[in-house]
Amino acid sequence: MKRIVLLFSFFFASIITCLAQDYQEVVYMKNGSVIRGFIIEIIPDEYLDIRTTSGRVRSIEMYDVERIVKERVRTDSRTQNDRRDNISTYNTRTPQNNNRPSQNDNRYLQNDNRYSQNDYRYSQNDNRYSQNDYRSSQNNNRYAQNNAQYDARNNYDYYDDRYYSSGNSVHFGVKTGLNLADTRESDTNFKAGFHGGIFGEFKFNNFALQPELLFSMQGAKAKDEEITAKLNLNYLNIPLMAKYYIVDGLCIEIGPQLGILLSAKAIGEASVVGINASATVDVKNYMKDIDFSLNFGASYQIPNLPLGFYARYCLGLTDIYKEVAIIDESGKNSVFQLGAFVKF
Repeated sequence: MKRIVLLFSFFFASIITCLAQDYQEVVYMKNGSVIRGFIIEIIPDEYLDIRTTSGRVRSIEMYDVERIVKERVRTDSRTQNDRRDNISTYNTRTPQNNNRPSQNDNRYLQNDNRYSQNDYRYSQNDNRYSQNDYRSSQNNNRYAQNNAQYDARNNYDYYDDRYYSSGNSVHFGVKTGLNLADTRESDTNFKAGFHGGIFGEFKFNNFALQPELLFSMQGAKAKDEEITAKLNLNYLNIPLMAKYYIVDGLCIEIGPQLGILLSAKAIGEASVVGINASATVDVKNYMKDIDFSLNFGASYQIPNLPLGFYARYCLGLTDIYKEVAIIDESGKNSVFQLGAFVKF
């Protein structure tokens, strides 16, 4: 409805202007200058051509135009009367040219109608531009919000704040990996096993404390010409690691470990004269229930992922055997660990 009213307003204003001929078009520029005359052609959002009162045609970019209005021509009564007298005298002297002003009048009306249509289209484009500008401002606000969120998430270099932070943070996770265990006795070798469990990391800038709760398969194996013996020790280990981050994601760690013996079995396998035999003996009564170790290691977390890898050596500090008559040799746990972890 507003567009229809605006169209009729321009149309009637053009007709009244043509009939009265006491108005002229005035272009107010953004730089403060004013140009008066008759607009010949106008292309919305591009340019307009205006014939000034001095008779010169000027082309003006619409970007430099602030507004376009119609104003009454400033002339006194004497000038208007003289102009009417001159028109009457001219018409009396040259009656054959009377048709030309009317033709020019019609052309002026046509041009003025075109101007009103163009002006209406310009107003429509201006409304569309305002809507687009509003949408652009909304998009800019969304971009600013997204940019702020992006900056907040990436405030700690290229690591995701959910998994790693160069400031204070608390994370929990799970870990698992391979054990290569030995009891550091003269006739024993490393035995393969696995470990796994949960941990928590309490980080303070570049330092962190990481308590863990792990199930660990340890022990050793020994081999003779005919007999192979394995000592399978299952521990519930509780290490408390102090960590220092050298660079983002990479840290070194050291800390004590308490081990609680869950089970201990000795397995013997023999092959004599083509006959294979095996036996399993529960030796938990001959083993100490508590083991103390000192752990050393390093870990690395992959950028932007909760996944990381670690290597650790567990050095046993206490003798694992009880003082009984059948055991005359001491043994201490020695475990190399390689594994992976996932933080939450």
